[in-house]
Amino acid sequence: MTAISDDELGERLRTMFATDDPVPSAAIEAAKAAFGWRNIDAELAALISDSLTAAVPAPVRGTPPRLLSFATEAVTIDLEVTAEDGTARILGQLAPPQPAEIVVEYIGGGHATEADRMGRFTADGLPVDWLRVVVTVGPDRARSCTEWFKP
Repeated sequence: MTAISDDELGERLRTMFATDDPVPSAAIEAAKAAFGWRNIDAELAALISDSLTAAVPAPVRGTPPRLLSFATEAVTIDLEVTAEDGTARILGQLAPPQPAEIVVEYIGGGHATEADRMGRFTADGLPVDWLRVVVTVGPDRARSCTEWFKP
């Protein structure tokens, strides 16, 4: 009997289960729906401003960034979202300005960063897909999260 590596064994098992006993599509859809419930303790920040719904500005070269503002009682989260070359970038500002832990979530992962003492943060290399920002602030580690949005 020939020994195989753990990686090769894992690949053989994945192939076998995908072929002989695939995950039902209903289970996959239920898992995707449950994904949004993993931060149920976070306060949902309401969308208070979106440049896509504002009056049409004067024509400019290129695609202007999307400007979004979300608010809770504790914090306002202002975002400038751009998408170029297949990736998205977020420039953010918290009000009141304060340091915070920031996680930009997307389906299949997340990007962690920090807001500086002025409340500024950046997240680069994000997928051009549904995103949301989770902010954790203060000694009580209060959490707020934005609604899901697309760049």
